Amino acid sequence: MKRYTWMVLLSVGMAIASQAFADPIADADSAGKRGDYTAEFVQVGTLAQQGNASAQRRLGTMYASGRGVQQDYDEAEKWFLKAAAQGDLDSMWNIGNIYHRGRGKFPKDFGRAENWYSRAAERGHILSQTTLAFTYHSGDGVEKNDSLAATWFERAANQGSSDAQLMLGILYENGQGVPQDRVLAYKWLNIAAARPLPKRPPDSAQFPDKISYGLDAVNRKMAAETRDRLYREMTSVERAEGQRLTRIWRVTIER
Repeated sequence: MKRYTWMVLLSVGMAIASQAFADPIADADSAGKRGDYTAEFVQVGTLAQQGNASAQRRLGTMYASGRGVQQDYDEAEKWFLKAAAQGDLDSMWNIGNIYHRGRGKFPKDFGRAENWYSRAAERGHILSQTTLAFTYHSGDGVEKNDSLAATWFERAANQGSSDAQLMLGILYENGQGVPQDRVLAYKWLNIAAARPLPKRPPDSAQFPDKISYGLDAVNRKMAAETRDRLYREMTSVERAEGQRLTRIWRVTIER
């Protein structure tokens, strides 16, 4: 029986995925930081035309957000597809997001979105894994399926996603999509609660970075409070086993 329903605050999907840029587009990065988006667009476009996958992804991001150019999701998808063809996992997520949310003139189509998310998720892309997990957990545009949600949460959790670790702990405590198991719930909540927060962003940081930091802090606090409550309810044998499983995970995964 569920004790509660929690709406976990998650930064996943807050903005279009975009990894740090490599040296060939450092000039474009500098132009963007100083607010010269026209110059950024020209520099990125030149490199994208030359086949640079990072530049192609970034050009797609600029078209999708309307940064330095008129917003155009058709062009965004075109450049994301070019980068995805070179194996760029963020671009695969971005294409999935266009179809998942029905961006621009694209109708919502979770079947196509899932195809792109899954391509990246199967190759270890954590954002795609957690997107699939939260989508199936919430039933956002798809039939709710906590078993599939738990599968993707576990894959992301084993790669170090504290959001996935928290959610997996909650699923195990409530028996949602997995057998109810206080020991495994404790293990994942304990791991999530122990993850150190990233460095606090400076006052000059972009708004999404500040929001992401705030959500991380809330989720870690939630994990710690839930873990501590669960610990008080567990037997001494369950406590010892939960702590043993935590140690094993840290040795095998975090080494």
